[in-house]
Amino acid sequence: TMSIPHTMDKRLVMMAAKHLGLDDMAKQVEKESSGTKGAMTDWLRLNVGGTIFETSRATLTSHPTSSLARMFEPNSNLPPATTTSDGVFLIDACPAGFSVVLNWLRYRHLMLGIVKAADVMPLADYFGLEELQGLLAKHMAKEDEASSKLVGCIEESVDRLEDVLQQVQCEINGVQDKMEDIKIEVAGIATGLEDLWRIKNEVANIASIMK
Repeated sequence: TMSIPHTMDKRLVMMAAKHLGLDDMAKQVEKESSGTKGAMTDWLRLNVGGTIFETSRATLTSHPTSSLARMFEPNSNLPPATTTSDGVFLIDACPAGFSVVLNWLRYRHLMLGIVKAADVMPLADYFGLEELQGLLAKHMAKEDEASSKLVGCIEESVDRLEDVLQQVQCEINGVQDKMEDIKIEVAGIATGLEDLWRIKNEVANIASIMK
């Protein structure tokens, strides 16, 4: 009978055996693992930053090289952090970000909802989820690109608005200049009327004298 050192991760040994076609060895490792504390079908409760999550051990260990898998693997050498008296595992992390991590482990799809990718990245890095890190990085790059385009559109709109305002100001200045010209013309007309009235009076005076 094969004996696997307790310091070795049996899940990784089982995966390696399957990859090499050593089916008998893989079955033996799986059999040994199933008889140890905690089975892959266990339903676990986690308190993450004050929020309770429920999931299976299989989900938490679905990424074999992650620290989550090493923590929750049966007979793991890296057991989870503090556990309460009723069996709830305590994890000090952002619950919103952890919900994205957990859904990714379940479905292998990035489901952010209202959570920002930048807020999930530290957790993906902490738990050693390289594939998730790559998806988050791509999403953040797209967000940066969209943000840059938005800023460009806003700047272009501001430039156009400035051009319109300058044009309006020029038109207003033109109207003011025309108003000044009209005032001068009106003043000239008024002066002419005064001269005409004076001439009319003088003619009337001359006419009265000649009578």
